Amino acid sequence: MQDQYDRQKQSLDELAEKFARVNFDDVSEVYRQALELFKEGKIDEAIAKLEEADFLNRSERHLMNRERIEIALDELKKQKEENEEGFKKDLEAMLRQAQLYIANGEPANALEIYEIVMQVAEDNLVVLQTCADFFVGQNRPEKALPLFEKDHRPSGSRC
Repeated sequence: MQDQYDRQKQSLDELAEKFARVNFDDVSEVYRQALELFKEGKIDEAIAKLEEADFLNRSERHLMNRERIEIALDELKKQKEENEEGFKKDLEAMLRQAQLYIANGEPANALEIYEIVMQVAEDNLVVLQTCADFFVGQNRPEKALPLFEKDHRPSGSRC
């Protein structure tokens, strides 16, 4: 009986030391209440308070939510990549269409396309350079200048 008492006392002393290091600002209200009960020597009540909170089932729900969120994020990432690839292909097709207009002697139609492309391709420097070259070739330097400024910004700058 003395051995059992000594083991329980040692276990309680270890728990008391762990609880003493707990920052009450960093714990949930339920856990804070259980710590208070423990400090008052009401161990069974502290256990009951923690059991009532059902942390095991709550943790399982959090894990399932984590998995669900990770799957959703993976799917969104995949959709974003597919969207960006489609956007890139559409830009290339619009530039080819503009080139066909130029080859067919219809620079006004090409101008419409280049104006749209320069607005949507804000961070694609190759496309912006193509647009700027077109505008310079069409004697519209006022449209080319902002594109050259974007082309020469320091990396990462959005000024």
